[in-house]
Amino acid sequence: MILDNAVLRRELLTSLRARKSFVAQLVFILVLCSIAFLAWPHADERIAAQFRLSRRLFDVFALGQLALISVLAPVFSAGSMTMEKENRCIDLLLTTPMSPLTILLGKFLSSIVYLLCIIFSSLPVLSLCFVLGGVGGAEVWGLYAGLIVLAVTFGMVGLTTSTYFSRTHASLSVAYLVVLPVATVFLLLAVYSRSYVDFTVILLVTCGILLPILVGLTLRRLGQPFSDVEESGEAEDVTEQVGLVLVPNQFPDALLAPRKRDDLIPDGTNPVLDKELRSEIFGRGTLLIRLIIQISTAVSIAFLPFPFTELEPIYVCYLLAFTILVTPAFTCNSFTQERERGTLDLLLTTMVTPAQVLIGKLVASLRCAAVLTLFLTIPLVLGWVFQNDQVTTGEMLAHTSIVLTTLVFTAILALFNSLLFKTTLVSMIATYLTVLFLFIVPGIAFKVLESFTEVKYTDIAWMMVPSPFFASFSVGTWTWQDKIFPAGQMPNVWLGFLLLYLPLTLVLLAVMWLGFDFFCVGPRRTARA
Repeated sequence: MILDNAVLRRELLTSLRARKSFVAQLVFILVLCSIAFLAWPHADERIAAQFRLSRRLFDVFALGQLALISVLAPVFSAGSMTMEKENRCIDLLLTTPMSPLTILLGKFLSSIVYLLCIIFSSLPVLSLCFVLGGVGGAEVWGLYAGLIVLAVTFGMVGLTTSTYFSRTHASLSVAYLVVLPVATVFLLLAVYSRSYVDFTVILLVTCGILLPILVGLTLRRLGQPFSDVEESGEAEDVTEQVGLVLVPNQFPDALLAPRKRDDLIPDGTNPVLDKELRSEIFGRGTLLIRLIIQISTAVSIAFLPFPFTELEPIYVCYLLAFTILVTPAFTCNSFTQERERGTLDLLLTTMVTPAQVLIGKLVASLRCAAVLTLFLTIPLVLGWVFQNDQVTTGEMLAHTSIVLTTLVFTAILALFNSLLFKTTLVSMIATYLTVLFLFIVPGIAFKVLESFTEVKYTDIAWMMVPSPFFASFSVGTWTWQDKIFPAGQMPNVWLGFLLLYLPLTLVLLAVMWLGFDFFCVGPRRTARA
C-alpha cells in the first residue's frame, strides 16, 4: 500500500506541517484573487465582452499555473536525495528493508503532494470564469489533467538529478536547465493550441515517453552504492564518461577549471582566488560543468536561426535565462560551504583581507559563468558579422551590456546571499526568488494591468525597467515589437535597466565589504568578567 510507505509518511509529516507551506499557498491564492478582482467586468459591459474577458482571464490562470509548476516542481524534488547525502543519512536509508522502488515512490509522492495541493486550491478562483461564461467544463478538466501530468514529469526530473548529484544546488541547477526549455515549448503549445484538451493529449504522449526513461535512470542509480567522498576532476576516469570530457591542462578546458597547483603560490597572488579556481570548482568533479555545457549547447541549436533574422532579442532572452539559471550554481555556495565544512573560522583567522576574500570568491565564480555564457554568444556575434544590416553595432553593444550586467548582478546577489545565510540550499532559493521578483514579477504585473485595467500605458511603463527581458525587447527595431510596446511609445528600457542595476551592484558590493565581519561573525558581545 502506498499509504504504508514509511518514507512518504515521514516526508509528509515534516513538510506539510511547516509554516512556510501554509504561507506559500496563502500568497498564491491571494495573487489569483487579486488578478480576478482586477479583471472582473463592470456592470455596464455587454455579455459578449464578458465572454472575451472570461476567456482571457482563463488563459492567464492557465499559463500562469503552467509557469508556476515549471518553477516549483524542481524545488520540491531536486533536494529529495541530496539532502540525505548532505545529512549523511543515505546509508541508513539504503540499508533498510525498503526496496529502491519503495524509496522512489515515497520521495516522489512526498515532493509533488504539496504541489498538487497548490494546483487544486486554485480551482475555486478559476470557477469564477463559469460565472462570466465563455469557458466549457471540458477545457477546465483538460487543463487540470495537463497540470497534473506536468507536475509529475517535472517532479521526476528533479528527483532523477537528485540521485546523480551530491549537492542540492547542483541538482537544482541541472533540473532547471532541463525543465525550463521543455516548459517553454509546452507554454508555446498551450498558447497556440485550439483547446486545452488538445494540449493535454500532447502532454500525455510526450510525458508518457519521458517518465519511463526517468524512472529507469533513477532506479538504476538507487541500486548502486553511494560514496561519501566525491571524486575530484583528477581522479575521474575519462574513459567511463559519456559525451563531453574535460581535461584540465588543455585549452579551452583550463578556462573553466585549471589543474591543481603543484608549486608554491607566487607573491602578490590572491590565495583565495587561486584556491577557488584550482581546487573548489574542479575538485567537486566535472559532472555539473559537463552537463551544463552539453544541455545548453543542445538547446542553443534550436535558437540558432534567430540571430540571423529579425528575432535576435529572442536569442538574447535565451542567454539571459541561461545566465540567471547557471550563475547561482557557481556562486551561492561561496561562503555557505565554508560554514558547512567548518572552515570559515580558519579563513577568518588568516592574514587575507576581506577585500581579497570577496574578490577571490566573486572572480572564481564569475569566471565559470562568464565563460559558459560567452560561449553561447557566438551565434549572436556571427549574426552581427554576417547580418550587419539586421544586427547593428549599436544593438550588439546594447545586448552585450544587458547580458553582462545581468551576469554580474546575479553573481553578486548570490554571493551576498551566501554571506548572509548559513546553508547553500537557503542561499540558492533566496537568490532565485529575488531574481524572480526583480526580473519577472514586474513584467507580469505590467501585462496584467495593461490587459485587465484601464490604466494608461505611460503610467506603468516604469514596471518594465527592472526586467532584462523587456530591456532586450526594446533594443532596435524587430518583428513583433509592436505586440509588446505600443506604436510610438517604446521607451529606452535597456538604458533604464543599466542605470538601475549598475548602482545597485555597487551598493551590494559595498554592503558586503563594510559588513563582512558582521555577516561572518555576527554582533560582538562584551565578555563578562
